[in-house]
Amino acid sequence: MHRAIFQSPLHDIEVIVINEGVTSVQWISPEDSSRLKIICKLQAKPSQMESIHLEDTSKWLKALWENNTLPQVPDLSFDEATDFQINVWNKLAKTLPGTTITYQQLARLAGSENASRAVGSAMAANPITILVPCHRVVQTNGKLGNYSGYGGMETKKWLLELEANN
Repeated sequence: MHRAIFQSPLHDIEVIVINEGVTSVQWISPEDSSRLKIICKLQAKPSQMESIHLEDTSKWLKALWENNTLPQVPDLSFDEATDFQINVWNKLAKTLPGTTITYQQLARLAGSENASRAVGSAMAANPITILVPCHRVVQTNGKLGNYSGYGGMETKKWLLELEANN
């Protein structure tokens, strides 16, 4: 496992990779960022595969911040996730930047039409935010719904506006 801290125009982001792929992309507070930067300096060098996943993630995020065409999403690895969560996240990952999808629509795509609440729980448990774009999931009534990442609704609104302007 290897961890890195990436900067964004909004908040720093912690990225964790293993040989199989990206396992975590999370917004972090300035306090956590300072602490984690020290931890990052003390860790062993990444493996060749971990380096590739970090580079791919860096390129993807940079393209997002710079309003460029997004490259293919880096390889992802969902450790300790349920089959339902993985199914929902994979369906969500296919949504296009600048679009939104409702919890109900996502449940339907995942083959569980009446599982809107379970989809909401899967969004809250999403370990790979931004790459698995839970910020694109909104309520049926048009309200944005919750966002569990650091910065909450401010972060969700910022991401949606950023993608809408791409």
